[in-house]
Amino acid sequence: MSYQMLRRLLHYCPETGQFTWRFDEKVYAGVKGKPAGSLKKNGYIQICYKEKKYYAQRLAVLYMTKREAQHQVRHLNSNHSDNTWSNLQDREAGYYTL
Repeated sequence: MSYQMLRRLLHYCPETGQFTWRFDEKVYAGVKGKPAGSLKKNGYIQICYKEKKYYAQRLAVLYMTKREAQHQVRHLNSNHSDNTWSNLQDREAGYYTL
């Protein structure tokens, strides 16, 4: 997913780690403002759009840095569903900064 498409479809709150749907011609109007994604058995949040699946932590990196994560995104507190910005770290490159 491109940065532009992500920003058009979803809103990310860095303090809560929550993604919510924005209204777009490609998204059903009934989901506007509702939380995006679902908790999977592995503990990660996954967001589906047009039959493609995206991990929320990787979308958070794209949303905040305007580029895709190049390495595995680590959850510092080991809670894979906690996608607050301060909890995410690039396993190889270190902490994310704005």
